[in-house]
Amino acid sequence: MNRRDYCAEVMANLRRVTGGERAAIRAELEAHMEDHMLALMDLGYEEELAEERMLQHMGDPAEIGRELDQQYPPHWLVLKRITIVLTVIFILLTFTDVAQILNNAGDSFWARFYPEKLMDVHHLKEVPEVVQDTDIRVQLDDVMVRVYQVALEDADAACRAYVALSCWNRNPFAEQPEIANSYFWMTPAPLWVRTSSGRNPDGGSGWLWAFRYELPVEYGDSVQLTYDAFGQTFDLTVELPWEETP
Repeated sequence: MNRRDYCAEVMANLRRVTGGERAAIRAELEAHMEDHMLALMDLGYEEELAEERMLQHMGDPAEIGRELDQQYPPHWLVLKRITIVLTVIFILLTFTDVAQILNNAGDSFWARFYPEKLMDVHHLKEVPEVVQDTDIRVQLDDVMVRVYQVALEDADAACRAYVALSCWNRNPFAEQPEIANSYFWMTPAPLWVRTSSGRNPDGGSGWLWAFRYELPVEYGDSVQLTYDAFGQTFDLTVELPWEETP
């Protein structure tokens, strides 16, 4: 057995130490063996014989390892592991907050510049005959509401109309405002949509910040948007792309 093997066997019997403590014990043990060998070599021993005598003097490595291990109460290792778990939990919670902030920023970006277009959304009951881009905006304190597209299945007769809008908070890292609701005609919501002839939507899809409303309309109808919540109100008329009848 040489010094390396001796040290490895001592280390193998340490169960309660941390990684830092293990490294410190190894360094101290190696330094002690080195000093002992140098002392023997100063007395005239050859290196191999000095190592052999030094290891004999050191004693059983397994026993030394167990004795050293007893000097480290297990509660310190338990405390370290609890600390590691709490640190990991803290990092995960912090990361979740950061992820939510980044997600809010991404939603805000898409709501401002690239909301889904009517023709990009599946499950339309009919393909619109006329699709018209718009840029109608209303500012509500920190919230901007934008009607960015309207469409008609038939531009010169009673049919189905589509209105697409998006909304975002002026602070790009804030949560997207809950202004739209896919079931708003059945439950209260900040934004109400009706036709000028008094009809309510009968379909729609999207998210809270980007939404498409589907309404049955009579020829010549416009769409009325009404917002009334949190001390903010507005009434907006959105004209549809009707064609003049002969």
